[in-house]
Formats: sequence, C-alpha cells, structure tokens
Amino acid sequence: MMNPTGGSVRIDRGGNGNYGAPRGDRKHTGLDISCIPGQDFRAFCTGIVIREAFPYADDLSWKGFVFSAKRANFKVFYAELLPDLVGTIVQEGTVIAKTQDISLRYPGSGVTPHIHLEITSCDPKILFGTEVG
Repeated sequence: MMNPTGGSVRIDRGGNGNYGAPRGDRKHTGLDISCIPGQDFRAFCTGIVIREAFPYADDLSWKGFVFSAKRANFKVFYAELLPDLVGTIVQEGTVIAKTQDISLRYPGSGVTPHIHLEITSCDPKILFGTEVG
C-alpha cells in the first residue's frame, strides 16, 4: 500500500490524525494524511472505485469515495474523484482524485489540509494468515 499524497499523519492544533486519537466523546476511526489542497491523490493500492461519498450531509461540496481492494474496503474523504471513475478498476499509483482544503470548513481551529483514509472492512486473513488444518 502506498501513501496517496506523500504527506505525513496530521498533528496540529485541531488534533491528532492517528487511528484511535481522541475526538471528544469518541475515537478517530481513520488516518488523516496531510496534503496540499488541489494536489493529486493516487490510488493507494489496486482496486475499484465503488461510489462517491459525502462526509457531511449538510454540505455536499466536501467529497470523498468508497474504494474496494482485494481484501479490504475503504472510505476516503476530502478528495474529489476525477470524472468517470466510479466502477473503474485502477492500479496502485494512478491519479484518481484531487485533494480538497478541509481547513476551510473549520476556520480558526488549527486543522490543516488532509485527507481521511478509513478501513471499513478487512479480511482477517490479512492479519492472521490462512486457516490451519
């Protein structure tokens, strides 16, 4: 799996972008990777773009998508898909989206531009190996 933006995990006044970091009364369920707004977002592995996704029901200008790989499914937020990619198989490293500037949604909070990458399901064999017997 490759880094889709080349950035590091976001740590700023707005919080820590690591998986499980505190988010008020809950834990962060993904990984926030820093980016430059408008930069290329590359497919982090080979897979298929399932559909567009929207992180905020009250503002559809913030974009994302659902992505399925061989043994895991993902949601990506704050990246706008290039046209005509839904239903398409893409190879790792292919430019598939442009990053957005999420800091504009939270002015003054210290949140820096980043994408949110979240695993929504995963084949346990990735971690445990194949069955014995």
